[in-house]
Amino acid sequence: MRSGIREILSQTPQIRKAVLFGSRALGTWKPASDIDLALEGEELDLSVLLTLQARLTELNLPVEVDLIIRNKITNPDLESHIHAYGQEWFSRSME
Repeated sequence: MRSGIREILSQTPQIRKAVLFGSRALGTWKPASDIDLALEGEELDLSVLLTLQARLTELNLPVEVDLIIRNKITNPDLESHIHAYGQEWFSRSME
């Protein structure tokens, strides 16, 4: 599952880094828990996000992948959670 997601992320040049957060980062996930990813990159916008979401849907994963653009987060509690518990899942330097 992770390798398929990472492949799609690597094919999206606007993404510099993806950070896993939520229950999967905390280790409290259940089999049906979604995968929450905060994306970082200078050129990220809604259009890129929608294209990426469509490509991830084509993978037919057993769980949903929720994507957010990190520099667009307006909830300080969410940003604090990502900063404290987020795990780097993809980065251009990992390629």
